[in-house]
Amino acid sequence: MRGWLEVFGGIGLFLMGMTLMTEGLRVVAGDTIRRGLERFTKGTVSGAIAGAVATGLFQSSSAVTLLAVGFVGAGLMTSQQSLGIILGANVGTTVTGWMVAILGVKLNLGLFALPVLFVGALIRLFGREQTKALGQTLAGFGMLFLGISILQSGMEQFRHIASPDSFPPNTWWGRSQLFFTGIVITLITQSSSAGISTVVTALHGGYLSLGQAAALAVGMDVGTTATAMMATVGGNVNARRTGATHVVFNVLTGIVAFLAIPLYVHFWELWNGVSKGEGAELGLVTFHSLLNFVGVLCLLPFANRFSDFINWLVPAGNSELERRLEPSLLSHPRLAFENVQATLKDIVDVVFAELVTLLRSRESPSVFRRVMEKAEQATLQTSRYLENIRTQVPDSSLNRRKTASYHVVDHLRRLLVRAAKEDRLRTVLHDPTLTELSEKLWRSVEATSRTGFTCEAAQTIEAVWVELDKLAEPYRQQTIEFAIREGTSSKETLDRLDGIRWLRRLAYHTWRITYHLANFSIGAESKNSSPLLQQESDPIDE
Repeated sequence: MRGWLEVFGGIGLFLMGMTLMTEGLRVVAGDTIRRGLERFTKGTVSGAIAGAVATGLFQSSSAVTLLAVGFVGAGLMTSQQSLGIILGANVGTTVTGWMVAILGVKLNLGLFALPVLFVGALIRLFGREQTKALGQTLAGFGMLFLGISILQSGMEQFRHIASPDSFPPNTWWGRSQLFFTGIVITLITQSSSAGISTVVTALHGGYLSLGQAAALAVGMDVGTTATAMMATVGGNVNARRTGATHVVFNVLTGIVAFLAIPLYVHFWELWNGVSKGEGAELGLVTFHSLLNFVGVLCLLPFANRFSDFINWLVPAGNSELERRLEPSLLSHPRLAFENVQATLKDIVDVVFAELVTLLRSRESPSVFRRVMEKAEQATLQTSRYLENIRTQVPDSSLNRRKTASYHVVDHLRRLLVRAAKEDRLRTVLHDPTLTELSEKLWRSVEATSRTGFTCEAAQTIEAVWVELDKLAEPYRQQTIEFAIREGTSSKETLDRLDGIRWLRRLAYHTWRITYHLANFSIGAESKNSSPLLQQESDPIDE
């Protein structure tokens, strides 16, 4: 009974230590690793290298994969580049096995882990804000190796009652059973690293042969795909494609590796003369690394075709505008806001293009309404996504980004409501003065779509709004005087007055949308902006 308690307790400490260490590293070096991935990932090969290094540092392939999803969603890298990161993360995750094989079972790190855990806990409790995460990382590192030490102690209790004969035999059928056992273990622990560490420890103690341990390791590698797929449930198309990439790659390499186990064990025994006990654990981690490394090397030359296959396997569907709003990124505010910015730009591009078509071509707004309904739905989803982004530091650039995002969503919502008023559109398109003013508006909006959302583009649309604002009162007076002089119907007169207000409001909302998108990245108001750019109060009577 004591042995089982120590085994399960050791695995639990290992998992908790891994979690603490990963979270601590994410705070200490998360932004640095994120910028490094973004900077050095220029292609699939460089992405694979960057992904392997980042995963080795993070000790979490899922965290690195999550960064890749965010980069693709924000348009910071292509799907081929993110594919490299995902493949590299599979190689980087094997570092844990080497740590356990070289340090965990070769040296008695139990005593070493205790002072590291103590120091890390002290720093976490009493350190300054900047050093608390470092203390958590140290505590997690110490807990990880303490868990391995307890796991070894627990397995010592089975030395006289457990042996390779206690497990399915090292035959094709026996290895198949162990393969599925490895999948189940990973599903339970939700960590292939914990499973590999347990197998390395069991192999070191002589409870398994190398062939049996290799079958378990392959199963654990394939089992991680279930974790990846569960993490993408309810996610957007990029998340689902990332999960599919992980599944297809691991399943293919797993099948090949499983078939190659007898050949690998044969050559390892010829080279080292051991198949279990002392030294075999190095054979296992070598096999685990080769399983992923060779798979990456074989796939890299066909990266583009593989990416196209994944895109075909997981089509974008009908949620193209909302594809970047990945729920799993909500705990990574910077990535989440980059995706929000990209999503809002996509929505605005669609809305502005339809607005230009509507004002320029004088076509029926039926097609316009269908497009605007999709844009309105995407705006609503973006607003809900914004609510859930976690920002902790008051008055930070992230909070300013959130403020700018809400302004864009608000003006988008009101622009969509105003643009849907068909009677106002008909009035504008049949009044020569209003038609001339609408032409100035759609030309400035069209120019913005070509040049992007810059401060210069915002000032161009602002100039149109200022002109409309100045002309509104004279136009109102002239329209009323004309109605009295010529006897124009009250309906036609009021329609014209509504038309100038409608056009003025469209110009105002397009200006503010462009302005806030231009200032989204810097998270602050431009010092060179005009006085009107410095205000946000809506001068328009609702």
